[in-house]
Amino acid sequence: MADPKSPDEIRNSLEAVFRHHGYDGVSIRQLSEATGLSRTSLYRQYPRGKQQIGETALHNVVYWVCYHLVLPLRTPGPPHDRMQQVADALEEFYDGGMRPCMIELFTFGEAGRLYGETTSRLVEELIDAFAAFYIEQGNPDLWAQKRAEKNITLLQGALVLCRVRNSRIPFRQFLKKLMKTV
Repeated sequence: MADPKSPDEIRNSLEAVFRHHGYDGVSIRQLSEATGLSRTSLYRQYPRGKQQIGETALHNVVYWVCYHLVLPLRTPGPPHDRMQQVADALEEFYDGGMRPCMIELFTFGEAGRLYGETTSRLVEELIDAFAAFYIEQGNPDLWAQKRAEKNITLLQGALVLCRVRNSRIPFRQFLKKLMKTV
């Protein structure tokens, strides 16, 4: 028998299944297989079922975004180093552009109804962090806000192009553009 997974490994496994199938496409059986927990154990740990499991996976992403993106953008230090930290985190999190965005996947269908407010707040927090970063660098407020929104737009577009073309090149181009904004 395999060693039991840690709580972090379970959360990461749940996130991976949702990334692969989307919220509406995931079954309890798939979640059970991914975590190594029996269906009974899964329901014992998550009594509200798939909805609570989805919350757990999404909160895992919220924590990651806040810790690896928002915090470096809002923490004092050399601007280039801070943006490089963000770019490196994005590269790893999205596997160079080949992993879909959990935030996007949780905005439509049943997930959109259940988690739309959470995903909206997270995106706004990320935009605000980018804008604050640019304002701190002496850029006008309006430019900083527009640039922050453009970063999110370019990120999402690059992720789609990477998967459609089965190429990491659009994501690398996005990261280069991101670094040029510093």
